[in-house]
Amino acid sequence: MKIDGDYQCPSWAKTTALRDDLKKIYSPKVRLVFHEFPLAMHAHALEAAMAAEAAGQQGHFWEMHDMLYKYQDVWSKTSNPARFFAGYAEALGLNAEQFQTDANSAQTKSLVMSEGDAGVQRGVRNTPTIFVNGEEVKGMFTPENLRLGIDAALAKQGR
Repeated sequence: MKIDGDYQCPSWAKTTALRDDLKKIYSPKVRLVFHEFPLAMHAHALEAAMAAEAAGQQGHFWEMHDMLYKYQDVWSKTSNPARFFAGYAEALGLNAEQFQTDANSAQTKSLVMSEGDAGVQRGVRNTPTIFVNGEEVKGMFTPENLRLGIDAALAKQGR
């Protein structure tokens, strides 16, 4: 299952808890992959994506991902979210200096932008967009709808 997401997207922030439920039901048949898709309409989406990727370079992508969504109402309303991102990195026990370097690097920005470009090529227009085996799961992101999409994709594979 591939998810194209934006950390300032309120829709996905409300549904990230589904990830744990889906993992319990479908592991190891389904693997979750998150693709950065920062929308230009969100002032801090690119910075947040870079923070998540910087944490990922220290092995803590999903932990930062979860913190960014959990505290979205806090950092997304500030003019300087970097101080919050640094605090989240510290709370996760990351090397603060390395985190700052990675979160501000051209390489990390290039990675985030290339994921966004790849999303556009897949037909992503908004977030979250969820694909199961290349097929977009349409409609409301309810647990039932996601399960139906995953079940249909698995059935096509004979799993």
